[in-house]
Amino acid sequence: MILRRLATAIRKQDWFTVLIEMLVVVFGVYLGIQLGNWNAVRGDRVEEREIVLRLLAEAEESERNIESVIERSSEFTKTAIRLHDRFFDTETLPDREVLAREMYGLGQFVDEGYIRASLDQIIASGRIRLIQSNDLLDAIADYREDALTSEKALENLGRLLLNAVEDQLLLFDARITPEGLSLVTPPEEILANETFRRRIGQMTMVYGAIDGTHQRTLQTNKAYKEALRTYADEKGWIE
Repeated sequence: MILRRLATAIRKQDWFTVLIEMLVVVFGVYLGIQLGNWNAVRGDRVEEREIVLRLLAEAEESERNIESVIERSSEFTKTAIRLHDRFFDTETLPDREVLAREMYGLGQFVDEGYIRASLDQIIASGRIRLIQSNDLLDAIADYREDALTSEKALENLGRLLLNAVEDQLLLFDARITPEGLSLVTPPEEILANETFRRRIGQMTMVYGAIDGTHQRTLQTNKAYKEALRTYADEKGWIE
């Protein structure tokens, strides 16, 4: 319709009408482009909100999981310390079953407590670029780097524990029953073994390092969660 009026005006050499019709066409195209851009930006902001709130929920879940990991890891450490202390208690000989139960727990540890499936997926898809805050992007990058570092540290510490367990198995005889570990070597002979005591001491230090790694993981996760929460709150996304 506009084009028809424009063609008619040109034939009649009605340049004022031509100018008006041209302005209408240009303005209409401009509005169309701006509306498309506005919709795209609005869609990006909606998706950014979804991403940040999803990462925040994952960070909160990670915190609960890490706290559970710390609690379980602490029990393994206490067992190692208690068993190590028995080597210095020359007056009290532990019951065979008690000693077997504590020895059975040695070598166990809890792996990384981070939950970051959503974060890894968002980074892999490239959607992380939708986050507008450079500070938050830096916090996310630092968090992911710390997570990978902790994961590697726990892998190495776990390997030290397994190596120590392998060495210990050569120092006493036992068999596995449905109830757990059953000692064949008498408790007094095990507790008199200096090499075994030293192995337990080494494992106790490794457990302490594992506990420390989990504690640092918790603090890193708290800082990451707070960065997400602060940004979401500034945007008015948290009611």
